[in-house]
Amino acid sequence: MMAKPRMIKELYTITTLPAFIFATHFMQRVVSGAIAILFLFITQFAVAQFHFAPATVYVKGDSVLHGWIDELPLSHFPPHIRFKQHEDDANHLFLTPNDITGFQMDSGDEYISFTGLVDSANQFQVQGKNKPAPARIEDALFLKLIEKGRINFYYCTDQRGMNHFFVSKAGEEPEELHSATYLYKEEGVNRGIYVSGSTRAVYDRKFRQQLLSRFKDCPEVFQKFADASVNLTRSSLKKWIAKYNDCTRTGSAG
Repeated sequence: MMAKPRMIKELYTITTLPAFIFATHFMQRVVSGAIAILFLFITQFAVAQFHFAPATVYVKGDSVLHGWIDELPLSHFPPHIRFKQHEDDANHLFLTPNDITGFQMDSGDEYISFTGLVDSANQFQVQGKNKPAPARIEDALFLKLIEKGRINFYYCTDQRGMNHFFVSKAGEEPEELHSATYLYKEEGVNRGIYVSGSTRAVYDRKFRQQLLSRFKDCPEVFQKFADASVNLTRSSLKKWIAKYNDCTRTGSAG
């Protein structure tokens, strides 16, 4: 009577062994496949992290270098560019705005170098009645040319994520367009448990006067811009500077 359980146990062991072997082989294949996919992903990422494209670099002293620039980081306005003179070069150089005066991709995108003071912020919390004076910091940036004409319009984003807009006429150094928002916190009624309050925004759009002084030789654009509500955005500024450049091309400007 005691032998029956033993036979059942042995039968169970024999029948489950092939299933165990199959499961082990299956898991090995799954792990091997996952490792292969991961290796392929890492390899493709390593290959795709650079994308060198033909470009011309303008070196200080009017020298010109023809070569290749990694164009992938350019949309994020890096503090330096990767450059190599030949497509198959294994090594490359890092060039900063302090090293060169600018560069142009063969695709048409143009950048100039700027080193100097830029706005450190464009929004300020005001304590009391005295608004803070806008502070400026030293920086080195590559500015992308957005609109070309009698007025050149440039744009970039610094490493802190702040947008900067510049304009220049022939023979001028690029000048940053300025705008500031001052936020005043105003206390309201004391309701015992809390004091109600609100925030009042005051805008200082200095860029309007900066552009109006440059639009004077095209009265039509000057007047329309003076009457319009314009914000300091890339699309809005490009539209108005393009209108002015069109005016100068058709001979309407003095």
